[in-house]
Amino acid sequence: MLARIARNTAAQAVGLALTFADRFVVVGVLLRAWGPQLYSDWAALLSCAGLIAMGELGLNIYYGNTLQKAWTQHDTARFQRTVSIALFISGCLAILLGGIAISIASTVDLHRGLSIGELSRAEAYGVLALLGWTALSRVARGSISQTFRGRQQFATGTMVDLASAAATVTVMLAAGLLGARPLTLAMLMVASDLLAGWGFMLFALKSRYRDLRLRPSCPTATEFSDVIGHVKWLAVQQGSPVAWLQLPIVYLGAIGWSGPPLVGFVLSRTLVNFMRTLCNLLSIGSGVEIAAVHHAGQTAQATRHVYAVARWLAILATAMAAGLLLFGRPFVSIWSGHDNLFNPILILFLASGAVLAAPAAAISSHLMLANAPRPISLALIFQLAVGLPACAAMARAWGPTGAAAGLAVAEAAGQGLLIPILAARQMDGFEVKTYLSQTVRAIALTGAWTFATGFLILHLIDIHSTTALIAAVLLWGFFALLPVFFAGLSSPQRSALLSRVTKLRNTSTTT
Repeated sequence: MLARIARNTAAQAVGLALTFADRFVVVGVLLRAWGPQLYSDWAALLSCAGLIAMGELGLNIYYGNTLQKAWTQHDTARFQRTVSIALFISGCLAILLGGIAISIASTVDLHRGLSIGELSRAEAYGVLALLGWTALSRVARGSISQTFRGRQQFATGTMVDLASAAATVTVMLAAGLLGARPLTLAMLMVASDLLAGWGFMLFALKSRYRDLRLRPSCPTATEFSDVIGHVKWLAVQQGSPVAWLQLPIVYLGAIGWSGPPLVGFVLSRTLVNFMRTLCNLLSIGSGVEIAAVHHAGQTAQATRHVYAVARWLAILATAMAAGLLLFGRPFVSIWSGHDNLFNPILILFLASGAVLAAPAAAISSHLMLANAPRPISLALIFQLAVGLPACAAMARAWGPTGAAAGLAVAEAAGQGLLIPILAARQMDGFEVKTYLSQTVRAIALTGAWTFATGFLILHLIDIHSTTALIAAVLLWGFFALLPVFFAGLSSPQRSALLSRVTKLRNTSTTT
């Protein structure tokens, strides 16, 4: 299992590199090419189109789980039937969502509703239409791409999905460097999604699985009822993060925040969400294999694996949050080309919520992949019910900083505390006290060491250039991160690592 986890994580590491390029390199290029106001218009429209993903209803999760179970049980007929049903339902869903999106967009004045400043009316609606089409395409493709995970080839499926991401990043970089307008960029994104998304995925499926028939088939009443029975909770789990990510940006635009304040909020969330993405890489890559242990009936062993992953997520998230607080200001200035987009209080709120919620990603991944999404969904409903009104109320009073505070409190309560409480009823051998004691201790010790070490480094190095920033981060990584990660290993793992280092040193000395 460890070998498969390593392959899964390695495949996602490639995705991480593309995510970094998308969220940092591309954003930096577009900000320098367009300026804060035009980029603010793009970010608001992108968030609106991104809301379409809420309508995916968690079908990709459901079909991935169902396909994996059928393949594990050697039920090839059920596997093929599930693929056919997925094609039919996903296509119908995309058509339905497209109709709803067109109806809503035709009744909204984008300039007033989103504080669009530089884009003309025609260009704004054109950009939204193209971005919406891309979002619908991804909804339709998501369930079919789960065929790879169903056949226990999660890493392969990840790499196939990354072809579309790589193409999108490439065209966005090219458009930014050549000074293309947002409408041209949106057109290029549609083309890359068709060729590198659909084209490459279908080619990979047909060439790898020659027995697979990609023919849509209408589900029976019993099959449709089974889908609805599972999806009603998975839809919450799938849609909640989308709403959580996009709605605050749309709302800030709706109440008049645009330009540098909105861009600063978007950049801060980008930094924190990248931190969250790193944690999700570990939780999902390991969760796929823990789910196999669970399906094999070894539920207590699966719970022990969840404990271990949660502790590492706490360490990883806390270390990255400390890094953002320590080095965020010079990084954002160099990254964006503007020195007025970093707000440390806003970062503190967002990062605190993410750190307290991070360990629960191990629980969420396990329950999601074991087709037991109810506890996660209830916690996410609570988070949305509390967080979005708090975000709205505090945003009206204190702008983006208030929005961040409202989001942080609800995220910490919903994911950091409520998910483990609810999960205790679903997971064999899971104890909330054990989980909290391990994760809280990991957060406290990691935070104290990494922040104190970074504070000393910042007093030794005055960061006024990219070179100075890189030097400071490298020193911090060596003196803060390495000791923390070493301490996070179990005693046998530390002994084994020290033994290997000693052998390598003796070998080099002898040579």
